[in-house]
Amino acid sequence: MFRIGYLTILAIIIFSCSFFVDTANSSMAQNAARAVIKAKKCYDATPSSYKKSMLTSMSRAVTHWNDGNKFSKMNQAQMANFNFQTANTYANQVLSIGRAYRIPACN
Repeated sequence: MFRIGYLTILAIIIFSCSFFVDTANSSMAQNAARAVIKAKKCYDATPSSYKKSMLTSMSRAVTHWNDGNKFSKMNQAQMANFNFQTANTYANQVLSIGRAYRIPACN
C-alpha cells in the first residue's frame, strides 16, 4: 500500500513539474513524463503478484525523470536529456512487462 501511495505522489510531482522545465528540454521532458505516467497507470493496474517484477524499473524511471528535471534547472541540457531518455527507457520497460502479462492498461 505504501508503494502505491508513494508512486502516486511521485506521478503527481512529475506531472506538475513538467510545466517548469526549460523550453530547450521541454519536449523530451514531456515525452518522458507522459511515458512515466503511462507506466505508473500500467503498474497500478497490474495484480500485486506481478508488481514485484515491475517495481525496480518503475522506481528507476521516476528517479531518472526527477534527475533530468534537476539537471534541466541547472542548465545542463546534455545530462538532462540523458536522464529523460533513460526515464523513457525504464517506463517503456514497465509497459513491456505489463504487455507480457496481458494487462489492458499497458497497451
